[in-house]
Order: sequence, then C-alpha cells, then structure tokens
Amino acid sequence: MKKSTTAITLTVIYLLLVVASFSVMFMAKQDESLAGIFVALVAMPWTILLTWLVDSLGIDSIVFNTIFLALCCMLNAFIIYFTVSFLARRFRSKG
Repeated sequence: MKKSTTAITLTVIYLLLVVASFSVMFMAKQDESLAGIFVALVAMPWTILLTWLVDSLGIDSIVFNTIFLALCCMLNAFIIYFTVSFLARRFRSKG
C-alpha cells in the first residue's frame, strides 16, 4: 500500500509546531505564566478535557499537564495522518 506524501508532510509540519511550542514552554522563565499557551493551542480540542480533569479530580501537577498535553499532541498527529491518508486514498481511487 502506497503511503500518502501529503499526509506525511502535514503530520511532520504539525509535529514541528508541537516541538516549537514545547520548546517555547521549556525555555521560558519561571515567572512567565503564558509560556504554555502555544502547547494548549496545538493540543486542542483535548485541552478542554484537561481542564475538566484538573477541576474534577483536583490534579494540579505541571508534570501531569505536560505529559497529558504531549499525549494529546500525539493523538492529534495520528488523527491528522490517518484522516489525510484516508482522504488521499479516496480521491485517488475516484480520479
């Protein structure tokens, strides 16, 4: 089965944005409170679930938040890859 170069390209671009947003968060000074906003944006829509988890379970850990957001970004990357790959196969078979 041929792999979609469009799906790979878009997924790599997304993962580069994720790496850039995490590097901004890790390189920020301790008093910069909005350093993680870029990670929260690239991990959307799962950050809404994180907000609910933090509120309902009372988990207030930066380690938990970072790991959760990293897993959410990986989930988004899988969704992007498989969705674009599916659409590319679908349009390729009709053409």
